Amino acid sequence: MYSFWSTCRRTILSDSPIIKNHAAFIWSVADLLRGDYKQSEYGKVVLPLTVLRRLDCVLEPTKDKVLEKAKSLKGKIENQEPVLCAVAKEQFFNTSKLDMKKLLDDPTNLAANLRSYISAFSSGARDVLEKFDFDTQIARMDKANILYMVISKFAEIDLHPTVVSNLEMGYLYEELIRKFSELSNETAGEHFTPREVIDLMVNLLFIEDGKVLTKEGTVRTLFDPACGTGGMLSVGEDHLRKLNPKARLEVFGQELNPETYAICRSDMMLKGQDASHITNGNSFSEDGHKGKTFDYCLANPPFGVEWKKVEKEVKEEHERQGFGGRFGAGLPRINDGSFLFLQHMIAKMKPASEGGSRIAIVFNGSPLFTGAAGSGESEIRRWIIENDWLEAVVALPDSLFYNTGISTYFWIVSNRKSQERQGKVQLIDARSFFTKMRKSLGEKRKEISDEQIEEITRIYGDFVESEYVKIFENAAFGYQRITVERPLRASWQSNGFLTRMDPTSWMREKEIEIDTALQTLKAATYKSAKEAETAFKKVLPSYTAKQIKEIVAVMCISDDHSPIVSDVNGNPEPDGSLRDYENVPLPIGSTNWEHNNTARRETKPYRDLIEAYLKTEVLPYVPDAWVDHEKTKIGFEIPFSRHFYVPGLQKDAAHLDEQLATLELRLAGLTKQRWSTVNISLEGVEVARAKWLFRERIVRGAQAPLGSVISDQGVVLREESDLTVWNPSDDISSYKLVLPGDFVIGLRSFQHGIVASDVRALVSPAYTVLELLKPDLFFFMRHYLQTDDVITRLNVVASGIRQGKTISFSDFSRLLLPIPGDDLLASVCGLLSERHIWMTEIAEVEASMRHVLRQQAALLMQHPKAGVA
Repeated sequence: MYSFWSTCRRTILSDSPIIKNHAAFIWSVADLLRGDYKQSEYGKVVLPLTVLRRLDCVLEPTKDKVLEKAKSLKGKIENQEPVLCAVAKEQFFNTSKLDMKKLLDDPTNLAANLRSYISAFSSGARDVLEKFDFDTQIARMDKANILYMVISKFAEIDLHPTVVSNLEMGYLYEELIRKFSELSNETAGEHFTPREVIDLMVNLLFIEDGKVLTKEGTVRTLFDPACGTGGMLSVGEDHLRKLNPKARLEVFGQELNPETYAICRSDMMLKGQDASHITNGNSFSEDGHKGKTFDYCLANPPFGVEWKKVEKEVKEEHERQGFGGRFGAGLPRINDGSFLFLQHMIAKMKPASEGGSRIAIVFNGSPLFTGAAGSGESEIRRWIIENDWLEAVVALPDSLFYNTGISTYFWIVSNRKSQERQGKVQLIDARSFFTKMRKSLGEKRKEISDEQIEEITRIYGDFVESEYVKIFENAAFGYQRITVERPLRASWQSNGFLTRMDPTSWMREKEIEIDTALQTLKAATYKSAKEAETAFKKVLPSYTAKQIKEIVAVMCISDDHSPIVSDVNGNPEPDGSLRDYENVPLPIGSTNWEHNNTARRETKPYRDLIEAYLKTEVLPYVPDAWVDHEKTKIGFEIPFSRHFYVPGLQKDAAHLDEQLATLELRLAGLTKQRWSTVNISLEGVEVARAKWLFRERIVRGAQAPLGSVISDQGVVLREESDLTVWNPSDDISSYKLVLPGDFVIGLRSFQHGIVASDVRALVSPAYTVLELLKPDLFFFMRHYLQTDDVITRLNVVASGIRQGKTISFSDFSRLLLPIPGDDLLASVCGLLSERHIWMTEIAEVEASMRHVLRQQAALLMQHPKAGVA
């Protein structure tokens, strides 16, 4: 099996002269945008114009016939689209007399004519261009006087199908998407999965189907419910095409973000796929492919993203439809929708009787173990594993993705496992399969080579235990969560109410009345709650039975020397403060999923395991303990690191642990210290508009080291920073100079305030640099500009500003800022100096802790299996 799949590695069509030359030419257009656009924004112009030019070229041969037919149909039929598409011999058409070259004949009205030309496209093509929000870019380029130059450049590109085939156009477009995604490090990871990760996932998704997929005329379907720019769908297409040129893979997807939806849908259009298969909207609340099932499902949904916005719709489906809907197994916690995506994909699987389906999905570590027995997450894992759908979990190296350095895993789920895999789950530890990148891209510092992908694929296909593979029975991931009780030994007393009462309860308002009444009982002691209730009721006759019970509960004193408290049947009452929980393994063997597993828990194999555990692990230490079987729950988790834990390396690890513990103690001591609080009234203090105290410093092209703006540290030199940062391109001519004593308004100043600089550095043009005109106010302003007062007012001036856009100097200049007199300034600065010294010491300790943690990480990277036991 492996030798067959190893021949199916991707061919690099992007290295063909046609693609390279066209990509280079289109990329050169970006030079026209420099200065008016940030690098991360180039794609907003280049991608939609590439689509527009391709559509323009594709429609050229049938343009006249479409115009003639449109004219003849005018006023005769309402829905002309099917007819005009047939004439155009494409999924789209355009009824304007204009094309991209004719647009250039009227430079004065170019913007208006371009909008008119776009509006004449068929609805599907028009929807794509509208989702790009291209109208905004037309206005922006027109205002900057670059619209004519950009359109004329694109009009020169020959993208006719006779020159660039659909397949080549797809690769060309994907190459542009990749470049722009890498430039936009802030969001690349949200919409763009590294190609090597997709390659590996697709390998393992198709690995069981080699013989079927090589048959002539094979047609299969692939679905991605969080398709982003469509990278996973494209790699799936490529994989099947290289395996069998005569096979056809129909791809379907859904994407929430309008712009990335437009990129994905346009990619499908350019490659000749049915673009209507890509829908826009939230997969949870607006299922764009309701009722459809697919042969394969593939996804990299966003990690740890909350689903609060669609909470109502999801809960309604869960409660009303149960397993007739998508979310019958359970709901995860509101701050992580990962398992909602997987349940959505499982609902899209074909029944096993119709050939079944296979799923590959990327997760972080949370879905492996988050959620105790009986929780939504645990119940979802139980549903998947007990139905024998989980085929494998593959652990990937950290730092593979653009927007996160955390460890990631992908799950293979299938309702048509091969016979040897039935009833089993394969765990593959591929954390050591990586090569370090010469240059980081955002958080991405590692990649998996082609050879390593082949090796992981081979390991997967062999299905044999090894250093990197563990194979378990399904039941090995299940456990019984038992509640271990111990008897309550207590007495109830009538004195000491004021010291035991919860000051936040209703009793707070009645505390004197209650305490006075209880004191009349002369410090009595009672052996049962019933006795205490009877006595307390006599002295508090106006209180309800519920209130008396709550007062009695407050006056209960645990006492190891008191007799055991029993209920009316003579059974010992449990002591909640001594209650404990233990996990007991499930019986080994096949288990069939059932929604209510109460009957199963009461069977002899389950009870015997609990009794044996109690006898060997609990009773030797607490002989009076027992298990409350009514509270037992079955849970499922996948403790991946535990299964691959390798003892050893303890000397180095212990030394680092000792260092870290020492630093933690020092930090704890520092945080307990108190400094004088700056609590002064600014009433009567002179104030002035910020524009009279600051001016904007705009110095570009200066020679200085690169700096980073960090909310809690200010401006720091990148070369001295603990942070791993993306290095910009060689062109930093637009970067701004910051001098010691300056202040910087950052991208999140309306959350963290305005930071000061102690260094000379160059910072991104996205920041606003402020020069303080009164240097004697520097120390005061350094702290004042990060106070809640300033942050609140910055939120006001930031109102309506999109996330990611900084506050301008004109916004800031309107603020009223205090100008303290000499006496007040000296007093304030003295107090702030204390705080600054204290905070500096904390920062030094935290820096040392980060250094130790990096050493620990390096140790684990060298020995990936030396994880936590």
